[in-house]
Amino acid sequence: MSDFRDQYEWLSVLDPVEIKKNDTLYISSELLWIIWKCKRTGAAFDGNLLLDYLQELVGPGGTLLIPTYSFDFSNKGTYDRRKTKSAVGYLGNVALAREDFQRTRHPMHSFAVWGKYQSEFVRMDNSNSFGEGSPFSLMFDLGTKEIGIGLDNIDKACTFIHHIEVLANVPYRFIKEFQGSYTDLDGSTREYTCEYSARDLSIGYKTKVEELWQLMAKSGGAKRWVVDDIPIYSIDMAMVYQDLYRDMTENKMAGMMDFTVDRDILFGGDYQICKK
Repeated sequence: MSDFRDQYEWLSVLDPVEIKKNDTLYISSELLWIIWKCKRTGAAFDGNLLLDYLQELVGPGGTLLIPTYSFDFSNKGTYDRRKTKSAVGYLGNVALAREDFQRTRHPMHSFAVWGKYQSEFVRMDNSNSFGEGSPFSLMFDLGTKEIGIGLDNIDKACTFIHHIEVLANVPYRFIKEFQGSYTDLDGSTREYTCEYSARDLSIGYKTKVEELWQLMAKSGGAKRWVVDDIPIYSIDMAMVYQDLYRDMTENKMAGMMDFTVDRDILFGGDYQICKK
Protein backbone atom coordinates (compact mmCIF):
# COMPACT_ATOMS: atom_id res chain seq x y z
CA MET A 1 0.00 0.00 0.00
CA SER A 2 2.81 2.41 0.88
CA ASP A 3 4.38 2.01 -2.57
CA PHE A 4 1.06 2.88 -4.23
CA ARG A 5 0.50 5.84 -1.92
CA ASP A 6 4.08 7.11 -2.40
CA GLN A 7 3.87 6.82 -6.19
CA TYR A 8 0.85 9.13 -6.34
CA GLU A 9 1.50 11.81 -3.75
CA TRP A 10 -1.92 13.44 -4.16
CA LEU A 11 -3.47 10.41 -2.46
CA SER A 12 -2.01 11.82 0.77
CA VAL A 13 -5.19 13.89 0.95
CA LEU A 14 -6.75 10.86 2.68
CA ASP A 15 -3.98 10.48 5.28
CA PRO A 16 -5.86 12.16 8.18
CA VAL A 17 -9.01 10.10 7.63
CA GLU A 18 -9.16 7.01 9.79
CA ILE A 19 -10.14 4.55 7.06
CA LYS A 20 -10.00 1.00 8.36
CA LYS A 21 -10.20 -2.47 6.92
CA ASN A 22 -13.81 -3.61 6.42
CA ASP A 23 -15.19 -0.05 6.49
CA THR A 24 -18.26 0.81 4.43
CA LEU A 25 -17.63 4.20 2.83
CA TYR A 26 -19.86 6.63 0.96
CA ILE A 27 -17.57 8.88 -1.10
CA SER A 28 -18.66 12.43 -1.88
CA SER A 29 -16.19 14.39 -3.96
CA GLU A 30 -15.37 17.50 -5.91
CA LEU A 31 -12.06 16.55 -7.48
CA LEU A 32 -11.28 19.77 -9.34
CA TRP A 33 -9.09 20.78 -6.42
CA ILE A 34 -6.94 17.68 -6.83
CA ILE A 35 -6.97 17.78 -10.64
CA TRP A 36 -5.77 21.39 -10.55
CA LYS A 37 -3.02 20.47 -8.10
CA CYS A 38 -1.85 17.60 -10.30
CA LYS A 39 -1.77 19.78 -13.41
CA ARG A 40 0.24 22.39 -11.54
CA THR A 41 2.82 19.85 -10.37
CA GLY A 42 2.81 17.60 -13.42
CA ALA A 43 1.54 14.63 -11.41
CA ALA A 44 -0.54 11.88 -13.02
CA PHE A 45 -4.22 11.95 -12.08
CA ASP A 46 -6.86 9.33 -12.74
CA GLY A 47 -10.04 8.76 -10.76
CA ASN A 48 -9.40 5.03 -11.07
CA LEU A 49 -6.30 5.46 -8.92
CA LEU A 50 -8.42 6.98 -6.16
CA LEU A 51 -10.91 4.10 -6.36
CA ASP A 52 -8.08 1.54 -6.39
CA TYR A 53 -6.52 3.15 -3.33
CA LEU A 54 -9.82 3.22 -1.43
CA GLN A 55 -10.33 -0.45 -2.27
CA GLU A 56 -6.90 -1.21 -0.89
CA LEU A 57 -7.59 0.74 2.29
CA VAL A 58 -10.87 -1.02 3.14
CA GLY A 59 -9.85 -4.41 1.76
CA PRO A 60 -12.14 -7.18 0.46
CA GLY A 61 -14.29 -6.97 3.59
CA GLY A 62 -15.08 -3.32 2.90
CA THR A 63 -17.66 -1.64 0.68
CA LEU A 64 -17.51 1.55 -1.40
CA LEU A 65 -20.54 3.57 -2.51
CA ILE A 66 -20.21 6.37 -5.05
CA PRO A 67 -23.34 8.47 -5.76
CA THR A 68 -24.47 8.27 -9.40
CA TYR A 69 -27.61 10.36 -9.13
CA SER A 70 -29.39 11.37 -12.31
CA PHE A 71 -32.48 13.48 -12.93
CA ASP A 72 -33.31 12.36 -16.48
CA PHE A 73 -36.16 10.24 -15.13
CA SER A 74 -37.84 13.14 -13.33
CA ASN A 75 -37.07 15.73 -16.02
CA LYS A 76 -37.36 13.70 -19.24
CA GLY A 77 -39.25 10.55 -18.23
CA THR A 78 -36.50 8.15 -19.35
CA TYR A 79 -33.73 6.24 -17.62
CA ASP A 80 -31.24 3.60 -18.77
CA ARG A 81 -29.49 1.87 -15.89
CA ARG A 82 -26.65 0.88 -18.24
CA LYS A 83 -26.08 4.21 -20.01
CA THR A 84 -27.50 7.15 -18.04
CA LYS A 85 -24.59 9.17 -16.73
CA SER A 86 -24.23 10.42 -13.19
CA ALA A 87 -25.10 14.10 -12.85
CA VAL A 88 -23.29 14.54 -9.54
CA GLY A 89 -19.62 14.28 -10.21
CA TYR A 90 -16.74 12.83 -12.14
CA LEU A 91 -15.96 9.95 -9.80
CA GLY A 92 -19.38 8.35 -10.18
CA ASN A 93 -18.95 8.07 -13.94
CA VAL A 94 -15.47 6.63 -13.47
CA ALA A 95 -16.98 3.95 -11.23
CA LEU A 96 -19.82 3.22 -13.67
CA ALA A 97 -17.27 2.52 -16.41
CA ARG A 98 -15.60 -0.21 -14.34
CA GLU A 99 -16.63 -3.85 -14.26
CA ASP A 100 -16.01 -4.24 -10.52
CA PHE A 101 -18.67 -1.65 -9.62
CA GLN A 102 -22.40 -2.26 -10.05
CA ARG A 103 -25.23 0.26 -10.05
CA THR A 104 -28.19 0.17 -7.68
CA ARG A 105 -31.70 0.28 -9.14
CA HIS A 106 -33.37 3.57 -8.30
CA PRO A 107 -33.60 5.77 -11.45
CA MET A 108 -32.96 9.03 -9.58
CA HIS A 109 -30.76 8.22 -6.59
CA SER A 110 -28.49 5.33 -7.50
CA PHE A 111 -25.01 4.35 -6.35
CA ALA A 112 -22.07 2.58 -7.95
CA VAL A 113 -21.12 -0.09 -5.40
CA TRP A 114 -18.08 -2.29 -4.89
CA GLY A 115 -17.17 -4.73 -2.14
CA LYS A 116 -18.57 -7.09 0.45
CA TYR A 117 -22.14 -5.76 0.50
CA GLN A 118 -22.39 -5.03 -3.22
CA SER A 119 -25.09 -7.62 -3.88
CA GLU A 120 -27.16 -6.49 -0.89
CA PHE A 121 -27.24 -2.92 -2.20
CA VAL A 122 -27.74 -3.79 -5.86
CA ARG A 123 -30.72 -6.08 -5.29
CA MET A 124 -32.64 -3.47 -3.30
CA ASP A 125 -35.76 -2.47 -5.24
CA ASN A 126 -36.82 0.58 -3.26
CA SER A 127 -39.44 2.89 -4.71
CA ASN A 128 -38.66 5.85 -2.45
CA SER A 129 -35.25 7.47 -2.85
CA PHE A 130 -34.70 8.04 0.85
CA GLY A 131 -37.26 5.96 2.73
CA GLU A 132 -37.14 2.71 4.64
CA GLY A 133 -35.74 -0.09 2.51
CA SER A 134 -33.55 2.30 0.49
CA PRO A 135 -29.75 2.04 0.29
CA PHE A 136 -29.60 4.74 2.96
CA SER A 137 -31.30 2.38 5.44
CA LEU A 138 -28.66 -0.26 4.82
CA MET A 139 -25.90 2.35 5.05
CA PHE A 140 -27.06 3.27 8.55
CA ASP A 141 -27.32 -0.40 9.53
CA LEU A 142 -23.73 -0.96 8.37
CA GLY A 143 -22.31 2.07 10.18
CA THR A 144 -21.29 3.76 6.95
CA LYS A 145 -18.92 6.73 6.96
CA GLU A 146 -19.31 9.50 4.43
CA ILE A 147 -15.91 10.75 3.25
CA GLY A 148 -15.98 14.18 1.62
CA ILE A 149 -13.06 15.07 -0.66
CA GLY A 150 -12.68 18.63 -1.94
CA LEU A 151 -16.03 19.81 -0.61
CA ASP A 152 -15.77 23.09 1.27
CA ASN A 153 -19.52 23.18 1.99
CA ILE A 154 -21.30 20.14 3.41
CA ASP A 155 -24.57 21.55 2.10
CA LYS A 156 -23.43 20.20 -1.29
CA ALA A 157 -23.38 16.64 0.07
CA CYS A 158 -24.60 14.77 3.18
CA THR A 159 -27.57 13.41 1.23
CA PHE A 160 -28.12 10.90 4.03
CA ILE A 161 -29.79 13.71 5.98
CA HIS A 162 -32.79 13.36 3.65
CA HIS A 163 -33.21 9.80 4.94
CA ILE A 164 -33.41 11.13 8.49
CA GLU A 165 -35.93 13.75 7.32
CA VAL A 166 -38.16 10.95 6.04
CA LEU A 167 -37.85 9.03 9.31
CA ALA A 168 -38.62 12.20 11.25
CA ASN A 169 -41.61 12.98 9.00
CA VAL A 170 -40.58 16.62 8.59
CA PRO A 171 -43.50 18.87 7.61
CA TYR A 172 -41.93 20.48 4.52
CA ARG A 173 -41.52 17.27 2.52
CA PHE A 174 -44.15 15.10 0.82
CA ILE A 175 -44.14 11.97 -1.31
CA LYS A 176 -44.13 12.74 -5.03
CA GLU A 177 -44.42 10.09 -7.74
CA PHE A 178 -42.53 10.08 -11.04
CA GLN A 179 -43.34 7.82 -13.97
CA GLY A 180 -41.34 7.04 -17.06
CA SER A 181 -39.53 4.55 -19.25
CA TYR A 182 -36.95 2.42 -17.42
CA THR A 183 -34.33 0.31 -19.23
CA ASP A 184 -32.66 -2.29 -17.03
CA LEU A 185 -29.26 -3.98 -17.22
CA ASP A 186 -30.53 -6.72 -19.55
CA GLY A 187 -31.80 -4.14 -22.06
CA SER A 188 -35.48 -4.68 -21.27
CA THR A 189 -37.63 -1.54 -21.05
CA ARG A 190 -40.77 -1.06 -19.00
CA GLU A 191 -42.91 1.67 -17.52
CA TYR A 192 -41.76 2.43 -14.02
CA THR A 193 -42.99 4.49 -11.07
CA CYS A 194 -40.79 5.72 -8.26
CA GLU A 195 -41.17 8.03 -5.30
CA TYR A 196 -39.17 10.99 -4.09
CA SER A 197 -39.57 12.89 -0.84
CA ALA A 198 -40.02 16.29 -2.48
CA ARG A 199 -39.67 19.63 -0.75
CA ASP A 200 -42.48 22.20 -0.65
CA LEU A 201 -40.96 24.83 -2.94
CA SER A 202 -43.17 27.57 -1.51
CA ILE A 203 -41.09 27.35 1.67
CA GLY A 204 -37.75 29.10 1.38
CA TYR A 205 -34.93 27.62 3.42
CA LYS A 206 -31.26 28.09 4.19
CA THR A 207 -29.01 25.52 5.76
CA LYS A 208 -27.08 26.85 8.73
CA VAL A 209 -23.91 25.15 7.54
CA GLU A 210 -21.61 25.75 10.49
CA GLU A 211 -24.36 25.07 13.03
CA LEU A 212 -25.19 21.83 11.22
CA TRP A 213 -21.55 20.82 11.29
CA GLN A 214 -21.27 21.52 15.01
CA LEU A 215 -24.45 19.51 15.60
CA MET A 216 -22.89 16.52 13.85
CA ALA A 217 -19.50 17.02 15.51
CA LYS A 218 -21.15 17.03 18.95
CA SER A 219 -21.12 13.22 19.11
CA GLY A 220 -17.58 12.96 17.78
CA GLY A 221 -18.97 11.45 14.59
CA ALA A 222 -17.95 14.31 12.30
CA LYS A 223 -14.36 15.41 11.70
CA ARG A 224 -12.74 17.70 9.14
CA TRP A 225 -9.30 18.64 7.95
CA VAL A 226 -7.57 20.73 5.28
CA VAL A 227 -4.73 18.93 3.48
CA ASP A 228 -2.67 21.08 1.12
CA ASP A 229 -5.62 23.50 0.80
CA ILE A 230 -8.00 20.62 0.01
CA PRO A 231 -10.94 20.25 2.45
CA ILE A 232 -11.66 16.74 3.73
CA TYR A 233 -14.31 15.46 6.13
CA SER A 234 -15.51 12.20 7.62
CA ILE A 235 -19.01 11.66 9.03
CA ASP A 236 -20.09 8.50 10.82
CA MET A 237 -23.77 8.30 9.87
CA ALA A 238 -24.84 6.20 12.84
CA MET A 239 -23.03 8.43 15.34
CA VAL A 240 -24.63 11.68 14.14
CA TYR A 241 -28.11 10.21 13.64
CA GLN A 242 -29.55 10.77 17.10
CA ASP A 243 -28.59 14.46 17.30
CA LEU A 244 -29.95 15.18 13.82
CA TYR A 245 -33.18 13.27 14.46
CA ARG A 246 -33.68 15.03 17.79
CA ASP A 247 -33.18 18.45 16.20
CA MET A 248 -35.81 17.60 13.58
CA THR A 249 -38.38 16.18 15.99
CA GLU A 250 -37.83 18.14 19.20
CA ASN A 251 -36.13 21.40 18.19
CA LYS A 252 -38.04 22.29 14.98
CA MET A 253 -34.68 22.14 13.17
CA ALA A 254 -33.46 25.33 14.83
CA GLY A 255 -29.99 23.80 15.00
CA MET A 256 -29.61 23.28 11.28
CA MET A 257 -32.10 25.21 9.12
CA ASP A 258 -33.81 28.57 8.70
CA PHE A 259 -37.18 28.85 6.92
CA THR A 260 -39.19 31.68 5.39
CA VAL A 261 -42.25 30.25 7.13
CA ASP A 262 -42.61 30.75 10.87
CA ARG A 263 -41.00 27.72 12.52
CA ASP A 264 -43.78 27.27 15.09
CA ILE A 265 -46.46 27.32 12.40
CA LEU A 266 -44.53 24.98 10.09
CA PHE A 267 -43.87 22.39 12.81
CA GLY A 268 -47.09 22.99 14.68
CA GLY A 269 -49.29 21.30 12.10
CA ASP A 270 -51.07 24.49 10.99
CA TYR A 271 -49.19 24.94 7.72
CA GLN A 272 -50.82 23.65 4.52
CA ILE A 273 -48.07 22.12 2.45
CA CYS A 274 -47.93 22.94 -1.27
CA LYS A 275 -47.68 19.65 -3.17
CA LYS A 276 -46.34 20.60 -6.60
